[in-house]
Amino acid sequence: MTARRRWIGALLVCLTRAPAAFAGELGVVATAEPPGPVAPLPALAAELRDALRRRSGDVVPGEILRERMGGGPSPAVLAAAEQAHAGALAAHAAGDFEGALGALRALVADLERLPPSPEIHRQWIRTMLRLARAEQSAGRQAEAQDLLERLHRVVPDLEADARQYPPSFLRLLTEAASRVRAQPRRRLAVVTSPGVSVLVEGREVGEGSLTVPLAPGRYRISGRRGGRHVPGPTVDLGAGDGSASLDAERAAVYLPEAGPGLALSAADRAERLPAVAAGLGMDRLVAVWLRDGEAGSELVAVHVEARRGTVEREGTLRLPGGLPPPGGLDALAEYLLSGRPSPLLEGPAGAAEAGPPRAVPAPTTAVAPEPAPPGRALGWTALGAGGASLLLGVYSASEGIRATARYADARAMQSPDGGVRPPYTVAQHNALVRAGDRSRNAAIAAGAGAGVTLAAAALLGYLSWRQSGEVGPLRF
Repeated sequence: MTARRRWIGALLVCLTRAPAAFAGELGVVATAEPPGPVAPLPALAAELRDALRRRSGDVVPGEILRERMGGGPSPAVLAAAEQAHAGALAAHAAGDFEGALGALRALVADLERLPPSPEIHRQWIRTMLRLARAEQSAGRQAEAQDLLERLHRVVPDLEADARQYPPSFLRLLTEAASRVRAQPRRRLAVVTSPGVSVLVEGREVGEGSLTVPLAPGRYRISGRRGGRHVPGPTVDLGAGDGSASLDAERAAVYLPEAGPGLALSAADRAERLPAVAAGLGMDRLVAVWLRDGEAGSELVAVHVEARRGTVEREGTLRLPGGLPPPGGLDALAEYLLSGRPSPLLEGPAGAAEAGPPRAVPAPTTAVAPEPAPPGRALGWTALGAGGASLLLGVYSASEGIRATARYADARAMQSPDGGVRPPYTVAQHNALVRAGDRSRNAAIAAGAGAGVTLAAAALLGYLSWRQSGEVGPLRF
């Protein structure tokens, strides 16, 4: 394997993982005491979401959040998983096993953060198999065996496609199945409400309260009721039997059609918002609610970091007459994203960064928008070029894999003396070689295009950074 091929594989992994690394998905939800948000809060949340999206490409549309509250993955999530998987396969095919391992481990972690669903469960199984294969290729036999045993604990009848995996890996899979079958069974007792489907690592095992025999190990327990995700604990059955409780009422927190919104009491808000964000697959969450202030109603918004479980910023906007002042929601969005204060906001969010305090203008006074930095257009063009490079890179990798497979099939038709062995014909052999040549040429052309657009993205991004300190929505 040449250094050039290893470098190409690593580059494809970096390109594939780059959007996930920078995305940091941000969701916006209306929040109120049970039974949940009522007008005008959902409309205000939607307007704030639009203001945030004008400043950042990472804001998740309301319809996708509504879908996640129903427990199903959005097409964007599945497409991102497919992209990451393709990049890891390309790195593995190029001999960059460490690059493939890094991409696959990150993808497994991302999938395990999402609410379980049949689609996510299939993706998880496929990625875990590929991760085990990459561990084997890197010479880590014990790590590969551990992963395969974990898979067999969840899916006892698991099989791998012999066309995609070599005999040595299939033997590892069979040996792992034998070891799991030989282990003693633990009993997991799950207590929940009738009508709740119980999921173990995303696999449905029954409905309502039940007891499941499982091999020793750690398991993520959750449920679904009425199409909604019911969060649950992780249970360790290593030392003996265990139990789990699924509170179906937690699913009632999600209100897809109310903003989308959440029914959370003020006392629970600070504690539960990070968990809600993580349950929805969000890196960040902006929750908004209404409260009565000294001068009338106020809109409060908090920016929560799900992974750290912290509130990054909290801003308050007065609503004279129940309506936001001109420019108010834009000022609130800017503060939540960048920390830039505004005289339209209350408290620390409205304090000036330097100098004496400024008077709050009358609500009818519009705030003139700041001129866009001169390099912002270049920054967005750079991101577009980077996206084009990513797509070309993934296409090049898939065509390269296809070419390799076709050449391998053609070689399998050959006899030891150089001819074509029965029942194959020379025409079939030559057709496979020609198809491999077409895929190889397409891979080379797409790879060259990916390199050109990547170089253009780097140059435009550098010029944008020099002019404005930003590259698209990214601030440095």
